[in-house]
Amino acid sequence: NLENIGWAKPGRECLYNIYIMEEIHTILSAGAGGSTKLVIPGKRHGKIERIFNFKYPTEYIDRFEEILARKKGVEDFYERCAAQTLCKP
Repeated sequence: NLENIGWAKPGRECLYNIYIMEEIHTILSAGAGGSTKLVIPGKRHGKIERIFNFKYPTEYIDRFEEILARKKGVEDFYERCAAQTLCKP
C-alpha cells in the first residue's frame, strides 16, 4: 500500500520507500551507521535479518575486520536462501 511513505507526484512514487515501509525487499548498506536488511526472497512479511555497522567513524575503522565478518553473513544468508529455493519442487 502507499501509506506512510510521504507525498509524491502521481506516477513518481519512490519504490525504495515502498519497499522499506512494507519490508519486502533487501536493502544493502555500507559505511558507518548503515543497517543492512535481508529479506528472504518470495516471502511476504517473512523472516528478516539485519546487520548493523558501527555508527562512529573511529569505531568503524578500528573494528573493520569485525564488520567484514558481519558482512559475511550476507553471503551466508543468500547461500541458505538459494539452497531452500533450489530444493523446492
